[in-house]
Amino acid sequence: MAPVSITAYFPLGVYHGHAPDGSPEPIPSPARLFAALVSVAHTGTTAKPDGQAAPDIDEVLTWLEEHPPNGLHIPSMIRVQSDNRIIYRKTGTIEKARPKTAAKAISDGYAANGAIGWLWDDMPDDVRHALARL
Repeated sequence: MAPVSITAYFPLGVYHGHAPDGSPEPIPSPARLFAALVSVAHTGTTAKPDGQAAPDIDEVLTWLEEHPPNGLHIPSMIRVQSDNRIIYRKTGTIEKARPKTAAKAISDGYAANGAIGWLWDDMPDDVRHALARL
C-alpha cells in the first residue's frame, strides 16, 4: 500500500462549482470527485462498448466509495464576483424530437492559486494501478 493523491487543476484557475442551493461552492467535495470518476469509468477509454465500467474499475469505484480521502490539499482561494451570466444547458427532456434547453445562471466561483488535491494514505496497489488507467 502506498499514499496516493488525485489533483485537479481548473481552466483559468477558477472553480465554478455550486452547492445544491445555487450558492458558490468554495472547494469540490470528495463526492464531486467520485461523481467525475464514475462518469469517466462509464464514458472514458476504460469503459466497455455498452457503457459499463470494466470489472477492475468497478472494484476501484467500490473501494473509493467505502474509503473517503484521508486528507485534502486546498490552495489559497478567493471568491470571484461576476455579473449575471447565463448558460444554456440541456434539461434532459426531449421536446418535438429535440433536446430541450433552458437558461441557467452561472454561479460565481473561487479563484485557486494552484491545484486541489485529495489524499489517501493507504490505497492498495491494485486499486492504485486501476485508478491510474482512468
